[in-house]
Amino acid sequence: MDEGIKITNYSDIILSCFSNDATSYQPMVREHWLVYLLSGEMEINEAGKTVRLHKDDCAFIRKDNRVSFQKLPLNGEQFKAIWLKFPRNF
Repeated sequence: MDEGIKITNYSDIILSCFSNDATSYQPMVREHWLVYLLSGEMEINEAGKTVRLHKDDCAFIRKDNRVSFQKLPLNGEQFKAIWLKFPRNF
């Protein structure tokens, strides 16, 4: 796990707060996710299509999919987002 990242998991409701540094990764998304941006920006690239989220934006990320995320602080604020994970048995 990257240094400076704080992740809290409450029954598959994930709150992730990042430092002032940009972070990017490319996970294989195994379950549906819903992300709500509290601050900062996030760029999501899925199958060549790029979507940029800003504060108060929300996005649905479908399961069984390789996605590229770039999480960016903005205007001196940390990147902060709430992630809701929907397991297959949900």
